Order: sequence, then structure tokens, then C-alpha cells
Amino acid sequence: MKTVILTTRITENEFNNYAKGIVQENITIGQCTYYYRKINIGTENIIILLDGLRLGTSPISIGNLIQFDAQQVHPQEISTFLQLINELANKENFYVDENLIFAIHWGRRDISKSREYTENFKKWVKKYDEKVNFIITFWTTAAATPEPDSEIDKKLREAKPNISDETFELWFDTLKTRDIPLTTKFSNIKHHIMTSFLDLDIDWQGLKEINEKDKENAKKYLNVILEKKSENYYCQKLVNLWFYLTGKNDLNIDNNVTTSLSKKDLPYEKSILDLINELTNEIKENLEKKLQTLLKHVELEIENKNKSEKVPYIIDYLKNLDKMIKDEKERDINKFLNFNFHEWYLKLGDLLEELKSFLE
Repeated sequence: MKTVILTTRITENEFNNYAKGIVQENITIGQCTYYYRKINIGTENIIILLDGLRLGTSPISIGNLIQFDAQQVHPQEISTFLQLINELANKENFYVDENLIFAIHWGRRDISKSREYTENFKKWVKKYDEKVNFIITFWTTAAATPEPDSEIDKKLREAKPNISDETFELWFDTLKTRDIPLTTKFSNIKHHIMTSFLDLDIDWQGLKEINEKDKENAKKYLNVILEKKSENYYCQKLVNLWFYLTGKNDLNIDNNVTTSLSKKDLPYEKSILDLINELTNEIKENLEKKLQTLLKHVELEIENKNKSEKVPYIIDYLKNLDKMIKDEKERDINKFLNFNFHEWYLKLGDLLEELKSFLE
């Protein structure tokens, strides 16, 4: 069973704009009553839609917890919050574990601020209870937020929301990974990119070293490298790189070469461009400049791919490698080594690391 406790905006009185056709329930703690509506998803999963405005008032006063200062104390606020979660769980029969997500709508269009406030709120919770293992994250309908937040918002505004299991599962996974720092997401994409070119880098270095010592053995080694490689093996690496960077499958190297990836193959289903688009304008602008530098290195551009008459050297190089796979007569050690792929590979890693440093 999976449960999402979803708050309406903590800055607005909008609870009654959601799921009007579902009976309103409440839980009273001390002198404060918290209103919610329970929405069943299929036979097992549920959404608890909680009045966010109430969380901004005493005793929880969540607005006081958006900045973290270890010297300050807020035990009553956190204990009341955890009591509310536990009483909801007891009343609605769900578990307070890793299959529970508490998603706050901070009422801001600034996603980076929503992420910052959520991280600080989690620090307050952990300060008073290290054993908390449910997921605390945020949701928002700001334009830069990836789907399906907006879709869910529209559904919840219906009198009796009808949300499919598939949509719920997608959203649950989105909220779960939103809790992961951007630097971690970026590091995972970088790892996938560098790993995808690693075999070519190793083969290039190995062939160069052998060729300097024994040219006959180098020919044999080249055949070992290329045998059993699939058609367009090397060009597909570049098409996949483009997909990791932009999430797009529109890099036209050759009509027969398309990405072998889909969104589900991307770490957290995000490309680097997707991550950049989630940031505030100032940080986003700086990162976009760094991304353009990286794209210039790999001889690709977001808006002007392959439109010049000159074929980018990396594409020409990888095409020659693919020709060697297809036709043994094309196999030429000099052609394999005439482009310093190792240097290109290391520079790609350095540029990706520079992008990551802007997120830290």
C-alpha cells in the first residue's frame, strides 16, 4: 500500500477548491482541527488531501521551519506534526514507513526555494526524531515543474477525482525521487555518460600503446576490438549522449541511427537539460552557458544541430569506426588513432564536473 499526504498551498485558503464531492474529515490536536479528504486510488493506494493553511498556524506553524538554525528549538511544532501523521495513519489504516510520502505545497513558483524549504523542514524533523523513515518532499504547479504535478492538480480539483493507478504510480515515483538532491541526480547521469564511452576510451588507449610497440599485433588487436560489434555501434553512442544531455531523439547523424534509450533509461527519468530547467533563472542561465561550452566540445548545438555544411569531426570519426565494423577492408589503425579520443573523453568528464559544481 502506498500513501501520499498532500497539502494544499500553506499560504492560501483553497482546501475547499479540491475534491468537493468527497466527504471532509478532521482530526483535532489540542485546540486545532486539521481538515482532510481521503481519495482512494484503485483498491490499495490513497491520497490524503490536507488543508495546508492549517499547517501554518499554531501549534505546527510550518512557516517558522523553512530556515534551519541548530541553536533554535521547535520541539512542539515537530511533535505536533508527527502526531498528526500518526493519527491520520491510525484513522485511515496506512503505515508510516517508506511507502508514505508527505508532500508540501509551499505556495511558491520558485522551485529552488520549495526545495530549500523542504530540506530545512526535514532537518527540523530529524533533529527531534532520527527514526522518521517516511518521505518528506514538495509538490508545486509552477510551470517548470515536470509532469505529472499539474495533471494531478487538475484531477484533484474535480468534485470526485478519478486518478488511475498508472498515473498515481508515476507521480509517487516522481515525488520520491524529487527528494534526492540535484547533485546526486546529476552525478548519476554523468556516470551513465562516461560509462557509455568507456570501452572506446580503453580500446583507443590500448591500441595506441600496442601500435607503438608492435604494429602487427596492433592489427590483430584492432580486429578483436571491432569483431561482434553491432552496426552503427559507435555513432549510437553519440546519439545516446545527445539524449542524456537534452532528452531529445532528434540528432540526425544518419537515418539508420536512433537512440537506444527512452526516458525510463535516464536516471530519475531526467536529462541534464531537464535538471537545468528546474532551477531558478540566474542559476539556470549560468548552467546553460556551461552546457553550451560542453556542446561545443562535442560539436553539437541545441538549436543548430548539423545544419552547417561541415560535418562535426567527432561524427566523422565515429562514422569511420562504424565503417570498420561493417567492412574489414576499411580497417585502418591510423584512422582509429588519428583523433585523440582519450583527450576528448577526459575533457567531456571535466566539463560535466564543471556543470555539477554549479549545483553544489
